[in-house]
Order: sequence, then C-alpha cells, then structure tokens
Amino acid sequence: RLMLPAYKGWIDGVIAAGKAEPGPLDQVFTQLLAWTIDIGDYLAALPMLEHAMTFGLAMPAHFNRDPITFAIDQISEAAINHYELGLSADAFDAAVLPMLQDLVKDHDVDLHDEVEAKLHKALGRAVLADANEDDAADLKQRQQTALQSYMTAIEKSPRVGVKKDIERLQRALNKASAETASEDHTSPENTASQDA
Repeated sequence: RLMLPAYKGWIDGVIAAGKAEPGPLDQVFTQLLAWTIDIGDYLAALPMLEHAMTFGLAMPAHFNRDPITFAIDQISEAAINHYELGLSADAFDAAVLPMLQDLVKDHDVDLHDEVEAKLHKALGRAVLADANEDDAADLKQRQQTALQSYMTAIEKSPRVGVKKDIERLQRALNKASAETASEDHTSPENTASQDA
C-alpha cells in the first residue's frame, strides 16, 4: 500500500503507451496489478487488467494463472467474504463486478467454471446487499436478479455454495407472488365486480 504510489506514474505511462515489445518489465507491471488488487483498489486495477489482457501480458510465474482469472478469483472472493461478514454494502465497490463481466465478454475469455461461478455468486450477494426491505417492488426485482446469478453459478460449479440461497430466494419469491395474487383477488375493484 505504501509502495504503490511511487509506481503510479510509471503504470499510467505504460497504459498510455499502449502496445510495446514484450520484455521483462511486463511482469513488473502484472506484479503491480496483483498488489493493486491485494490492497482492494479494484477500480485502479481495472485499466491495468485491461492493458494486460489486450497485450497478452502474463502474471509472474508463481501465480500460475492469467491476469483475468487471478483478478476475478481474488475480487469475487473478497466480495463474497465482505457480504457474508455483514459489512456495510457501501464499503465494497460492487460496480467492479459487472465491469469484470464486461472485460470477459469484450475479450471473449473462456473462464474456468469455478472462477466464473464465484463471480456470479459475488454478483448475487452484491445485488441483495442494497435491498430495501420496505420497497416490495425493488426487493422482488433484486431477488429475481440474485436468483438468476445463483442459478448460473451453480450451473457452472455445483459446489459453489449457493444451494441454500437459491431455495431461500425461491421461497421468498413464491410467497410474494402468492401475497400479490391474494391482494389482487380482494382488491376493491374485484370486490365491486363480484358484488355486481
């Protein structure tokens, strides 16, 4: 955290320069990418990640993973831990998660199923973290979106750990649908039409 500011100008210069011949400094750049992710500065890491993907930079050898796999695994894990600990939703910038999805799509990345599952699990957690229990329409929309994310996650990796979440959301949505149907049946308009 203390060292990274000293490299900011160099990082910005590498990104601004665009394509360069492969060289030993490539792994310095991706090591700095890893450090940026390690300290939780995910939005700063995104342009670095995109640069690494665009120009095919590799992580230092001891990582044994490509930059996008490393980034998604680390950031998704951090998001899941954050939400499961019940920490403030504002303390984690959830906007980074769909941005990672966009990078995967833009670069046509074939992620490992386990890593992709973890990303979808993190997305589901993030969507529910900001839910307003007093706004039934918003809550239902978020529950449906989270359920879709969890279903995708479990399809990619059955051991991702969202089975109970899926069951809980399905129960909540079924209950909300039943209550809505009951309210519609007993609404003044329906009562008046029945009396007529």
